[in-house]
Amino acid sequence: MGNATSDWEDELEHWLKPFLDRLGHKARRRMCPLYIAGLIGPGERKSVQPMAERFAAGEYDQLHHFIADGVWDATPLETELLNQADRLVGGKDAVLVIDDTAVPKCVLADAGYGLSAPFRQGLSTRGLAWAVGIPRHQKVYPVGVKLIWPVAVRGRPRKRYIPDILSRAAEDMLADSKWQNVSWRNGTKGRLKARFAAVRVRIADGPPQRIKDKGQQHLPGEEAWLVGEHRTSGEKKYYLANLPAATDLRALAATIKARWICEQAHQQLKEELGLDHFEGRSWQGLHRHALMTMIAYAFLQHRRLAQAGRKKKNQRTSASAKPAGGTPRHRRSHSSTAIAAMPILQKTNP
Repeated sequence: MGNATSDWEDELEHWLKPFLDRLGHKARRRMCPLYIAGLIGPGERKSVQPMAERFAAGEYDQLHHFIADGVWDATPLETELLNQADRLVGGKDAVLVIDDTAVPKCVLADAGYGLSAPFRQGLSTRGLAWAVGIPRHQKVYPVGVKLIWPVAVRGRPRKRYIPDILSRAAEDMLADSKWQNVSWRNGTKGRLKARFAAVRVRIADGPPQRIKDKGQQHLPGEEAWLVGEHRTSGEKKYYLANLPAATDLRALAATIKARWICEQAHQQLKEELGLDHFEGRSWQGLHRHALMTMIAYAFLQHRRLAQAGRKKKNQRTSASAKPAGGTPRHRRSHSSTAIAAMPILQKTNP
């Protein structure tokens, strides 16, 4: 057991070298590995004092100063963490799961953000692909909606176009759609699957406009996918995604469901690495503690992926020694998440 601990600590020291090079100061370069080792190592509490007792006896003050009071910029470490994460799990099919901020790639978010029209529009303006949760009552238009010139029965002539059809709630739009069983990946208890349906729509998030006797209504906005999910538990969920019109249903489901990896990561960061164990009172200390837990998490992912790679290599080596027993199976690749040009909404004159 002692040799196993020594092995991962030695590997951690080597893996952290790019991070330590960015820290510069000798004392910080010594405290950083100790703090991260304390997060990864045994022990229920991952606050400074118990970690110092386990991994840095007699150096509590130095460890506390490093995380809470030291004058150093976390930005270089955050940049290196981004580089390491991109190296581990990046690629053209990678997605970005967000809770607070966004950077390029496919952005995934829950309904707390998805219901915000400025949020969705801001992502599209920046040329980003996105897939977000929405409430069931989110209004949408059929994709073929047109803007027409209304005829005034009485009063002054109308000066603005209106849609030729009223918007509908997302759940009503999908009510008559064809629902299909879709499986998107393997889980701990087998294949993950649910029933999905998807239609192209125009989101009702354009400028507000009085439409007939319905009062103020939002005009048709961006074209997007409206996706519905019926889970085996009976729960229903709805999503919008600005992925290309050629995207198939399985690719839509796989992209949307990738967001739940974020929930798993949060759980592991809290339960295994003490994300919520910081006991200081400063924002700076909390921010640095969170950064250290994410670096520790990236290191564990590095070890996991390396081990999985070795297993696959051994399986391929073993399989190559056996005669071929059938035709090889190829995984179906997902459609690209690059944003396609959206068609211009038609306006029809009387």
